[in-house]
Amino acid sequence: MIDDRPDLRPGTAAARSGEAALPVLELRAWEDMFSEEARSALNQLLADFLPQRRWFGAKAKRIYAVHVLDLVRMLDPSSFVLIVRVEFESGEPDRYMVPLALSRGPTGERVLEDPAYVLARVRGPGGEAGVLHESITEKSFAGELLNLLTLERTVAGEEGQLAAWKTEAFERIRTDAHTLEPRVSKAEQSNTSILYGDAFILKLYRRLEPGVNPDLEMGVYLAAQGFLHTPPLAGAIEYRTPRGTMTAAVLQEFIPNEGDAWEYALGEARAYAARAQGVRDPGSFLLLLERQPPADVRERIGPFLGSAALLGRRTAEMHAALA
Repeated sequence: MIDDRPDLRPGTAAARSGEAALPVLELRAWEDMFSEEARSALNQLLADFLPQRRWFGAKAKRIYAVHVLDLVRMLDPSSFVLIVRVEFESGEPDRYMVPLALSRGPTGERVLEDPAYVLARVRGPGGEAGVLHESITEKSFAGELLNLLTLERTVAGEEGQLAAWKTEAFERIRTDAHTLEPRVSKAEQSNTSILYGDAFILKLYRRLEPGVNPDLEMGVYLAAQGFLHTPPLAGAIEYRTPRGTMTAAVLQEFIPNEGDAWEYALGEARAYAARAQGVRDPGSFLLLLERQPPADVRERIGPFLGSAALLGRRTAEMHAALA
C-alpha cells in the first residue's frame, strides 16, 4: 500500500515541489483511508514522521512500533484525529494525538509547498492525486475546534470521543473580540497553540496523559477562587474512553504581550550592569529586603523595580489562593 518510488511525471505536485523522497500511499477508493489495510500503512508512516516533529518528546529513544488506537472523524469529511500508541525499544510507551487531513485538488497542491507537515502523497482511484498531512495549519480545522467549543459538541471515535465544554468566561471573551481569525503560534514546543484573533489561545496537547492536565486543573481552581490575574479559562476538549479521561486541549483568553518576565528581567539586568559604574556596593541583599534601595541605585534600575514588586505581589496572591 505504500510505494516509496516517487511520482516524477512532469507537471505533478511532487515534481514541482522537489519532494522526491515522500512515500506514496495507494488507495483503491478514498474511503479506504479508514480501512484496516490503510491503518497498517499509517503505522509505518507515523513511525517515520513523529520523530521529525518538534512536539515529539522522545527523540532520544528508538521507536519499536506505532499503533493507531483510535480514529475520530471530524465534521469535515477530509479531517480526522488519530490517537496513537508509540512503543520504544526500551521504556514505557507514550500516547499521542495527531490531527490529519487528506486533501485533494488545489488544497493538496498548496499543502505540498510546505512538505514538513506532509506524511505522504496519495494516489487514489483513477490516478487522482492527494496529500496526507497534518491538519493543524489548516484554518478549517482550527475553525472546527472552536466550533466544537462554542456548541459544546462531542465527536465520537471508534474507541473514545472528543468532548468539548466551555466556561462562563467564553461568551464574554467572544463578544469582546474584534476578530477570531485563526493562526498557529510559531512558538511550538511540546504542544501546539492556535490563536484566534485577539480573543483566544487554544493549547493542543500532543502527548496525552491519564487524568486532568495541570493547566486545566489550575485554571478551574483559580477561577473558582475568583483569582483574576491569570488568563481566564474559557473551555477545554477532553478525550474520553471507558478507561478514563485525558485533557486534549485547553482554551484561554489571549493576553497580548511582548515576551515573558524572565527575558524582561534579563534585559533589565544587562541594562543596569551597563549603567552601574560608580554605584556603591549595596551590601547583603538579605539585609536590604525591607529597605528601599539608595537613590542612585533606584535611578539606574528605573521602572523595573515597580514591575518586580508587582510580579512578587501577584505571585503571593496566587499562592494565597492555592492555599
